Amino acid sequence: MDLEGARSRRLPQYEDRPGEPAPASSARPRPAVRIANGREWRRDGRGVIPGERRRRPASHHFLREPYLEDKAFVLRTDSKVLTWLNQMKDKNAKLTRWSLELQRFSFTIEHCPGKKNELPDLLSRDPDVVREAADASDDDDILPPTPAAPPATASRPVLAANPIEAPSLAEEVRAAQRRDGAFTQPAIRLLQDLQVHPPQHGWQRGFVGNYSTEDGLLFFGPAKKLYVPEEVRPRVLYEHHDATLAGHPGEDETVRSIQDQFHWATLSRETRGYIKQCLLCAQYKRRPHQPEAPLRPRQPQQPFEVLACDLLGPYPETAAGNKYILVVTDLFTRWVEAFPLRATTAADCTRRLEEEIFPRWGYPRAVITDNGPQFLGRTWA
Repeated sequence: MDLEGARSRRLPQYEDRPGEPAPASSARPRPAVRIANGREWRRDGRGVIPGERRRRPASHHFLREPYLEDKAFVLRTDSKVLTWLNQMKDKNAKLTRWSLELQRFSFTIEHCPGKKNELPDLLSRDPDVVREAADASDDDDILPPTPAAPPATASRPVLAANPIEAPSLAEEVRAAQRRDGAFTQPAIRLLQDLQVHPPQHGWQRGFVGNYSTEDGLLFFGPAKKLYVPEEVRPRVLYEHHDATLAGHPGEDETVRSIQDQFHWATLSRETRGYIKQCLLCAQYKRRPHQPEAPLRPRQPQQPFEVLACDLLGPYPETAAGNKYILVVTDLFTRWVEAFPLRATTAADCTRRLEEEIFPRWGYPRAVITDNGPQFLGRTWA
């Protein structure tokens, strides 16, 4: 048996029978199962199990069980991994199944070097590779291949030999830095002065720690990101969001893309504002979620402008037959009033408010409840 990339088997006992061909077979496993997780025993084990157990087509009838079940035989293979297949103690489920299947046979495994395993080794070779090697001549190694003639008509336009290249975005930023007299050039001069005279103030030390200069350019941080002057920032935003290769990414992705190479103080704010004004994004993109409601949606500005109502109970019944309490809280002054109730119907709640709260404090702008059944319906409309 040869297991070098492909599997081949041969039964040599037929050589003593004149007139009968020696049965042989070969199989090439699928590329996905040649080596699984880098373990050779899986690949080599598949070369044993199919030959001993699995049903084969009619051309491989000699590998079926009747030929080997009642005979002791020797399995010679060029893989040393299989020589300890019967001795290994492993809890792997696949090895356990293989071991149970092979227990029906009486055989020993011997290692046979590849140079002595000629016939199975020949069966495992790709015939196309052998044929190509046989057809190759010495001239192929000496003479260069003859170039193919160009087609009479070209299917695409011929590119110019010396195309004109547009300046890259980084080159535009460098050129803008050399023209920027508002921040870049004064910052470079300050850094050069601080190299001669050590910084004395905290802001100077912080500036030197954040910015650096090289070849007349201004960089930010240890990654040396190019500082972008104000005049070229729209160009940077366009290339990282609106350009064809950019593909209109989201706010966070656009910010990360720009920060990989460039920097300015208001980068994040300007990028998010730029994307919010993008017409295509507003037209074709949906927000991932609804805007979150404010934690305090109603802020009262005067007493009894916003009330909160809730019910407590049931409690032990009083002599008057009351079991519940209606609690009314003014959210501006935190004034609390409580009223006993015999029942918790919507009519009972509204009657208490109309008799006790509204005549004294007036009608509120809003009443906040827990949306219980007593606070819903036409009574509150």
